[in-house]
Amino acid sequence: MLRLKLALALSGVYLLLVVAAFVYAVVDGRKFAGLVPVLLALPWFDYLPISPPAVLFFGCFLLNAALLFVLGLLLSAAAAAVRRR
Repeated sequence: MLRLKLALALSGVYLLLVVAAFVYAVVDGRKFAGLVPVLLALPWFDYLPISPPAVLFFGCFLLNAALLFVLGLLLSAAAAAVRRR
């Protein structure tokens, strides 16, 4: 159960960073204000067309969050296995 909570916390922090980056990009209208959300969508953003629909753009964030969730589960399981030895 603790592994699940750690993985959820990791992906939740990532999604909070994405929301904060979008809010910053909307509030601050300078030239490169939208760069942070694009960087958070990497590496999947490179595979999108020139003007992607918003659904595809947000799909990049959800895919990254899912990968971070799995990574969090694997890391917490590995740490638990090391502690048992």
